[in-house]
Amino acid sequence: MFAGVVAMSQAVPGIRVVVEFDNTLSRVKGYQAVVNKYMAEKLCRIPEKGVKVIDSKDQSTTFNHKSTVTFFCAGDTKTLLNNCKGMWNQHQLKDEIKDHTTPDIEVKKVTVQFDNTLSRVQGNIKTVNKYMAEKLCRVNGRSVVAVRGKDQSSMLNHKSTVEFFCLGSDVRKLVSNCNGMWNRHQLKDEIEDHTTPDIEVQKVISCTPIYMAMGGRK
Repeated sequence: MFAGVVAMSQAVPGIRVVVEFDNTLSRVKGYQAVVNKYMAEKLCRIPEKGVKVIDSKDQSTTFNHKSTVTFFCAGDTKTLLNNCKGMWNQHQLKDEIKDHTTPDIEVKKVTVQFDNTLSRVQGNIKTVNKYMAEKLCRVNGRSVVAVRGKDQSSMLNHKSTVEFFCLGSDVRKLVSNCNGMWNRHQLKDEIEDHTTPDIEVQKVISCTPIYMAMGGRK
């Protein structure tokens, strides 16, 4: 956990934002002030004092540095969600943090968060897979597999995350496609345009190179 974490009262409205970094947690902690500054200024678009770290986890291995940090952004929930979903805001967050840390702290922003229940997403999974392949990963439609999903909905808020596997021989190219702001924008638009009621991509959380055994897949 980061130093100086403050428990937020349940009476304070806001949103929870999970950010994945391509760095160890200790590296990210060393730049807590910088990270909080641009989380507030570029992503949530609120005063810096409205951003708090509420959880963190180091997921690094010998060969791969990775950590996730959960932030609380205080303010009007609807406005904050729109700010957080903004592709330009996400792009600025990544750039500003990278520009103001040495060596770079890199935000890795394929886990996809939807503004819908998991059952609604599952009911439209063929459409979701089609545009995950066509617009985000830029691979053949049969090369995308939904690996696992999690429903995080409440009575007042519909939300789910789905982890996909995109199959391709060039892992670096797949990660680059997934991180592309225009690709993410097209993914969001195409899924919304081809589902009724809309399936809404809230954000692409992470694009991580992995290797997965595909034996037995039809």
